[in-house]
Amino acid sequence: GYFSPATIGDFVFEDVDNSGTYNAGDTAFANIDVDLYLDDGDGIRNAGDTFIGTQTTDAAGAYDFTGLTPGDYFVDVDETSLPAGYSPPLAYERNTGLPVTNPLYPSSGEKLKV
Repeated sequence: GYFSPATIGDFVFEDVDNSGTYNAGDTAFANIDVDLYLDDGDGIRNAGDTFIGTQTTDAAGAYDFTGLTPGDYFVDVDETSLPAGYSPPLAYERNTGLPVTNPLYPSSGEKLKV
């Protein structure tokens, strides 16, 4: 069938006020490596998933993976690229323009469907 290529994008930031959204007072992180994997169908982030690529966050903490085919994906933050003194969880705000009620965290391996 036909499909429009999808995008998975977001921000990597310290959620200072624990609101689950990126807002005034939160700290965006630049130069953080974010990896994307296509799920192998079992719904679990593991070695059977296909590595799609790495994006590095920009000065605003944003990243985007574009041109994606329909499927289930995992987003994973390379914890070694976090600033000194920081460790997960850091909140991710989904690129929908809507408030996030369940932020993603690097250690969660939450699955995204496109």
